[in-house]
Amino acid sequence: MIHMSYPNGVKKELENELTPTQVKDQLSVQCNPEPYSYYTFCMTDIDLPNRLNPTGRKFQHWLVGIVPGGDINKGESFYAYVGPGPPPKSGFHH
Repeated sequence: MIHMSYPNGVKKELENELTPTQVKDQLSVQCNPEPYSYYTFCMTDIDLPNRLNPTGRKFQHWLVGIVPGGDINKGESFYAYVGPGPPPKSGFHH
């Protein structure tokens, strides 16, 4: 199970919709790791510029790899966190 939350206390859960303001800061990720395993966490926007016309696929928001035991703070950041900035009136993005 993966648990994700933002510094403002907002939690990302399956199917909840969050605003760009709620997710502007880098989130915290916790999981129950398999022993001796490494993980990669990737956050992308696949709905650029919008869900109906995703021609700009995709925007990389964050990439952390070589994460030992699910502790994202010990992983290697390949792309620093970039908060969302969807185009006006483009609706919610995945």
